[in-house]
Amino acid sequence: MNSTLKNFTVPLFSGTTQDGVYVINFTDLSAGTYTYDWYANDTSNNRNGTFPTLTYTIAKADTSLSVAPLDTVTYPTEIGTGCERVAGDSGSTLTLWRNNTNVKSGTTSPQNQTSQPLGAGVWNFTCTISASQNYSAGTSANNYLTISQNNTNPIKLFFRNATGEYLNGNITATYSSDTNATAVLVYRQSGDLNLYRNDILKNTENGTNITLGAGRTITGSMQPQGKTGR
Repeated sequence: MNSTLKNFTVPLFSGTTQDGVYVINFTDLSAGTYTYDWYANDTSNNRNGTFPTLTYTIAKADTSLSVAPLDTVTYPTEIGTGCERVAGDSGSTLTLWRNNTNVKSGTTSPQNQTSQPLGAGVWNFTCTISASQNYSAGTSANNYLTISQNNTNPIKLFFRNATGEYLNGNITATYSSDTNATAVLVYRQSGDLNLYRNDILKNTENGTNITLGAGRTITGSMQPQGKTGR
């Protein structure tokens, strides 16, 4: 069969040797097309066979893939997902794609994305597997992850009181005392952080002591990266 010629003695399945059915089973054949001939001979060595040569085709099996469930989350929740081979050859290559970008690839199953925060929006995850001798290539496409915007304030502003404690809230200080305002970035990762006092930008006074008159206030109105104002 195929390019290698093999002879098999086929056993009688049913009936008689003069009028019977002969059957042989093969369990170790790979996908592909095989050629075969049947022939028989009697005790006088008279031979009869099939002509022309017959063919037998074993089709590749379908692969099956699974992508880890994706839930709707709020930024900056860390997300981890993976691409798993359910059916397919162990040597085939699995690839996990995120918005058409190769995230992870290899023969090990599953192929997992490292947990990380992704930006708000809709992300499309696709899992592919390469073809092998016995399995066709496969795709599990359009697995969507929705990340909602985080509407909480990304900035916390702390004031240092007279005893040296930093408080996230309003404080009352004594005239001529040194007051420190410090911004802490809660979850955002980029942008500019600006410190205002009574709607006046005070970034240039970072690290400078400012003496406030009685009744005056200092206000933190900020956006990311870090400034400490006094």
